[in-house]
Amino acid sequence: MKKRNTKPFLVSSIIAILVLSVFGIGSSVAISQSFAQGNDTDSNDNDNNNGNDNNNDSLSNVEYSTVLSGDQEVPPVNTSAAGIADFSLSDDGDSVDYTIAADDIEAATAGHIHFGIEGQNGPVVATLFEFDSPQDEVSESGTITSDDLSGPLEGMQISDLIDAFNDGNTYANIHTEQNPNGEIRGQIISEELQEDTEEQ
Repeated sequence: MKKRNTKPFLVSSIIAILVLSVFGIGSSVAISQSFAQGNDTDSNDNDNNNGNDNNNDSLSNVEYSTVLSGDQEVPPVNTSAAGIADFSLSDDGDSVDYTIAADDIEAATAGHIHFGIEGQNGPVVATLFEFDSPQDEVSESGTITSDDLSGPLEGMQISDLIDAFNDGNTYANIHTEQNPNGEIRGQIISEELQEDTEEQ
């Protein structure tokens, strides 16, 4: 994982996301299921395509995001902390750039991408950050390559991580001293799908 310097997100952006976390979180299960069903349909429509075409289809949605909150943890965590995370696939498909930030959080220790559907806990597949000592502010960015993949994705390619994004099988999770298994989390979905859902 290559980390890049970043400035904290604007307070106004955090406030907007907090509003989304209050009003928009409940639809994420349906979002993930709808997206997975859409992928199945696309796959059936392209049975005659070769393997390279199928691989390109898996990389067609290159922007992903999530809103993190305590009520998405399993079991839910009572916390005022909230966060956002954005993921962007590189043009060559070999890496994923990300930013992750949290507001009103105490003693954060680490942030990861986990493999798991909404409502279930799962193993770490990529590390977003790990602090040497607990921090009361999270505003991090970096780049994930295939070398950074772990757990069930160890030894695999970035395209496999993107497939997991598309299938609704990954979530971002921020751990704290008080909640070492995770204080806030959010399922990672495509920004295009998220925007379509918000417009409905």
